[in-house]
Amino acid sequence: MRTLNLFQTEFSTNDTRRQEIISTRLYLGLVIGFTIILFLYTGLIERTTTIMVPTPSISTYVSLQERYSDTLQCPCSTISIPYQEFIIYLNATFHPICSRSDFLSAWHNYFYRYRTTIVYWIHSDDFRSWAIVFFNFLEKYCEQATITVADVIEQFKSDLFVSSEVMFPILFETQIEMILKLFQKSTSILFARQLQMFRNISVGHGLISNLGINIELKLDRIAVDAPVLVIPKTYKNGTCSCATSSNCVELASFYNRTHDIVYTIEKIYTGCFILESILHSSLTCFFSNSCMIDLMSATNLGNPNLAALTEIMDISPLEFASPISNFNINDTIETMVYQLFIDSWSNETSYERYYNACAPIKCIYLKEKRLNVIYAVTIFLTVINGLLLGLRSVVPLFVRLLYKLGNRIRTLCS
Repeated sequence: MRTLNLFQTEFSTNDTRRQEIISTRLYLGLVIGFTIILFLYTGLIERTTTIMVPTPSISTYVSLQERYSDTLQCPCSTISIPYQEFIIYLNATFHPICSRSDFLSAWHNYFYRYRTTIVYWIHSDDFRSWAIVFFNFLEKYCEQATITVADVIEQFKSDLFVSSEVMFPILFETQIEMILKLFQKSTSILFARQLQMFRNISVGHGLISNLGINIELKLDRIAVDAPVLVIPKTYKNGTCSCATSSNCVELASFYNRTHDIVYTIEKIYTGCFILESILHSSLTCFFSNSCMIDLMSATNLGNPNLAALTEIMDISPLEFASPISNFNINDTIETMVYQLFIDSWSNETSYERYYNACAPIKCIYLKEKRLNVIYAVTIFLTVINGLLLGLRSVVPLFVRLLYKLGNRIRTLCS
């Protein structure tokens, strides 16, 4: 091996033979080194391959998504999908004042029957004079809220969900949850705007209530041609005038014929405008059985007809359907109305239905694969063959160049 010479020719001399032996050693060293490197490279290298799966089932997609989520693409055959295709149900649970259909009608009828016996003596400030308006307002707004919610739900379910590719389950659920929250919020905002517009109109036009709660009519003098004076009413012991504010309210009460308070209702208010009075009120009393009994027991107070009987209805108080509620018993009616009386939303969404509606044509993903044996050997032999030819030409020239350079240096040094 020490005298192995792969570059020997018939013209070799002792001097050139030494160069040829060194070239042989360098050549073999480089060949062995490059062979090892190339062998390791072709054995360990991975190449990216595009894999296509036609019309994958949902189980296949889920499996692919778990393994190749970074590169997986599954275009939908149907890009626009109605929400009703995958939303199984979407419902609103209302405040108990609206969900109990018998409650408001019972109180409305109760005060309606009673008012026929007191109309000739009751004072305009007395809650009994406008109680039927109070309960009728709640009835109508509950009815409007339920109709509005039903309509917007149907409209929403017919709207289109745009999805060009199949969405991952977690991403799909997150996006649908965000869309539903936006839908719920926009529904309440739309209803609140309508109410606010009505409030602005009623206050801005200075409407006079036929119940006499924002003005008093007085004669200037007792005479046939005496002018009628229109005097704005005041509340809060005369500190708030209906002429300057629409928010003048005070607790609603029952009065006797001499305008003395005989009973005050818990957290129900009266004021300049009937709508504002109702919106400032709350339903706290109607969550308490004892408070409702006290209210019914007091309805005959101040009645000059001592023979009149007080009717006590057999009706249970309001209660929330769930201990976890968006409302509490002290919330104002304004708060409830602005939230469309909606206590909570519930929905169920099916990812499988969404996937079937999307109906992906195919799934494409990238996979890193090692070279197969035949392909690796082919590359190895091709590269080695070219490498051997190149080294046989380059190595002798390189060694010869080094020798010439060394000789020149020695000549210069001597």
